[in-house]
Amino acid sequence: RDRYMKKILKTLKKHWKLATVLVVIIAIIAASVVGGGKAADQMYVDEKVQKRDIVTYHTFTGNIEAVDDVTITPKVMGEVTQVYFKEGDEVKAGDVLAQIDDKTIRQNIALKEASLSNTELSNYYAIRDAKKSYEDYKNSIDNGDNATINQAKAALDNAKTAYDSAVSDYNRAKLELDNNIDASMIAAGNQLESVKAALEQAKKNYDDNEADIRGCEKGVSNAEDAYDADPSPANAASLAGAKANVEMLEAKRDALQTAVDNAQLSYDNQYKSYLSTFNTVNTNLSKYEDAVNSRHESYLQAQQSYESALVAADQTLQTYANAAEKVEALSNNNVAALELDNLYTQLEDYKIKASISGTLTDFNVKVGDTLSTAKAVAEVTDYSTVQVSIKIDEYDILGVEDGVDVGISVDALKRDYEGKITNVSKKATVEKGVSYFTADVEFRADSYIRTGMSVEVKLKNNDVKDVLSVSMDALYYESDNTPYVLVGSGKSQEKKYITTGASDGSYVEIKDGLNEGDTVKAKSEMMNMMMNMYGGSVSAGSVSTDSGSSTSK
Repeated sequence: RDRYMKKILKTLKKHWKLATVLVVIIAIIAASVVGGGKAADQMYVDEKVQKRDIVTYHTFTGNIEAVDDVTITPKVMGEVTQVYFKEGDEVKAGDVLAQIDDKTIRQNIALKEASLSNTELSNYYAIRDAKKSYEDYKNSIDNGDNATINQAKAALDNAKTAYDSAVSDYNRAKLELDNNIDASMIAAGNQLESVKAALEQAKKNYDDNEADIRGCEKGVSNAEDAYDADPSPANAASLAGAKANVEMLEAKRDALQTAVDNAQLSYDNQYKSYLSTFNTVNTNLSKYEDAVNSRHESYLQAQQSYESALVAADQTLQTYANAAEKVEALSNNNVAALELDNLYTQLEDYKIKASISGTLTDFNVKVGDTLSTAKAVAEVTDYSTVQVSIKIDEYDILGVEDGVDVGISVDALKRDYEGKITNVSKKATVEKGVSYFTADVEFRADSYIRTGMSVEVKLKNNDVKDVLSVSMDALYYESDNTPYVLVGSGKSQEKKYITTGASDGSYVEIKDGLNEGDTVKAKSEMMNMMMNMYGGSVSAGSVSTDSGSSTSK
């Protein structure tokens, strides 16, 4: 009996995944029988079709490298006498990191100088000074340090800025005038319309009063005729009242006429003010135009001055070159002088210098060390910009070009950075029948970045906004990979075929087949667990919750 039990346990260990799935299925079936099918319902969860943004990326991996990293090897052998920096320090190109003992060569220089006659020594220094003057002036031009050129360039930039500002002011004023949107003209026009309306109202009041007078005079005439026909007290009172109305309206006439005159005067004054504002605006426009012309002339003069400064610098440089050539031609330069010049050149080799600016990432030199020309003693890394080399599959190369923005994730730091693609290869590399292209991703480093760190580079591939979507757990496939979903809630389900679009791995775009708010069946955690244990082969129909489901396509 023990032997058979051991064989059974051995078989279960060998096929543990299948055994686990069988146990889960048996448990679900048992629960369905006991609980009336409630356990089977746990295989799915209801999910609403919603709109969301879906972004997809091409992802690449690589390691951080310095864009600029150099090792420094001594040019001469010797003992270190001075050390000026330590590992981790920031250095600039040309900084002396350490000094090698140069006593011997300095003694040789002193002996060589002593062997030269005063004339030869004078000639030697004259040549050296002339060459130095030439080199210093040339470097000032090449490095952008020439004061004359810089002043001329600054004047040119200022003149260009002033000219652009004048053009902008003129265009703004002209646009406001042409489109009747000048603030002062609008205010003057509104005021003119206001006093014009007041004038028209005053004239209307006067005319209305005159019409009333004419009406009342007719009433007086009618009252007189009635009184002549019947001089009764009533007709006498009516006549008196009609005459009183005429006298009252005639009394208002002067006041209304004065109001008309005042309104007319206000209108005339405001019209003059409107014309004055119009003339002022046009005068200002002319001033803007004059400013444009004046500053354009200044800009042209500054441009000419800058070009003249460049020409003058070239002429001065040529003058230095001619002077150095002339001094050298007139000097009686001999072999000893040339040897001395060579010794001074060699003297610089005893200084270990940084060839680039950056961080001294490897430097373990101490006073008293003996250095060799065969071994590097320092490494300088420029961390201001770093790069990641990536490989791009030929099917992903579309849209990948220099300057494209990418995201960089450094998992070890839990930090994200932004960078740009550079140096995209034009020729594919083929390995084992697979073609890929190489490229670099450059980004600005901070104090956390270290070379060699692993990174993930994400290049945006698709970005769809506000589209219908479901989770990947709600998606099922036929044997021919046709996608479908189970629509409905509770036990009522309907298989519905759909058209899918972009997917970010968690959600998938639904292009056709569903509407917003529809309820679909998504795989539960239990279903996913069964699929993972069973190698992903458990289909949507493996555990049925409705024997009467229908299919639409």
